[in-house]
Amino acid sequence: MKRFLFSILLCGLLTCITVDANAQKSKSFFYDGIELHNVKGWNIMPAKDATTTVITGYRLPLQLNITKVAVSPEQGVSPSRSLEIYLEKFVDQTVENIMSGSSKITVKEVSPIMDGYVNTTPAKYVDITYNKNVAQRIYAMLLHNSLFTVVCTGVGKSHDKMIDGSFGKILSSFTYIPESSSHRLF
Repeated sequence: MKRFLFSILLCGLLTCITVDANAQKSKSFFYDGIELHNVKGWNIMPAKDATTTVITGYRLPLQLNITKVAVSPEQGVSPSRSLEIYLEKFVDQTVENIMSGSSKITVKEVSPIMDGYVNTTPAKYVDITYNKNVAQRIYAMLLHNSLFTVVCTGVGKSHDKMIDGSFGKILSSFTYIPESSSHRLF
């Protein structure tokens, strides 16, 4: 029985390493309906539970987090005002976590919520500037009854230059193709 459990654990570990190695060497990545291109050189680690999918990509000193949460129409999430409220709460929580922590990073500036795009999808976003030239852009958008949060973090003096230069190729290729419910039954 111990050998059987060990072999299952070993296969799972090898699968995780293979997913990460394949993402680092290939130009595209697909997981749970989320498709990204131009990811060569990035380490990408996907994770999924019952309602949430998280894809974390990093290439020092950059980090990209994509979170997908399924929402139902009854939850009242709409593309305009609800995304602004969601971003305000997300930023408040982020700033509170930074301030309550013992790190030497402090928040210098938080931009107002602005309209933008991730690929061709309308999104709301906010920029946060920290000390030590750390910058972060947080996007929120709705696609096919799913709320997406895309957090781009890196080191740079200009948000726009960092986003366009470092994350621009990946964000411009972001697509979401929901899997049909018949596939989820198997």
